[in-house]
Amino acid sequence: MSDVLKKLNGMNPNETVRMELPTAELLMRGRELIRFLRRHGELNWSEWLEDSLESVRRDSRTGVAELLEGMEGLGGMCELYLCPEAGHRLDSSEETPINEKMLLMVSRVYQAARDL
Repeated sequence: MSDVLKKLNGMNPNETVRMELPTAELLMRGRELIRFLRRHGELNWSEWLEDSLESVRRDSRTGVAELLEGMEGLGGMCELYLCPEAGHRLDSSEETPINEKMLLMVSRVYQAARDL
């Protein structure tokens, strides 16, 4: 991995890190989702996802299990809905397309985790 990619993925470019491609894809997709959530003012889930991805980076087996557990079921990330009424940064006219995009991003993170 180049130094530029390591910096973009939050890694120290001086660290020697060997990572399997599926894990790298999960981390990349997860970081994209974190940026998206923060841009729209969803800090709780973005912080949770950031912590979960760090767990994946340290120990992929345990981290992936924690990530999947937090995404599934009642109250999981898969049920998240962004709207101005909840204090998220978006106009009501943007609500549907933003939530459709978020759902796609969440499903990609979820699938990348399941693939591990």
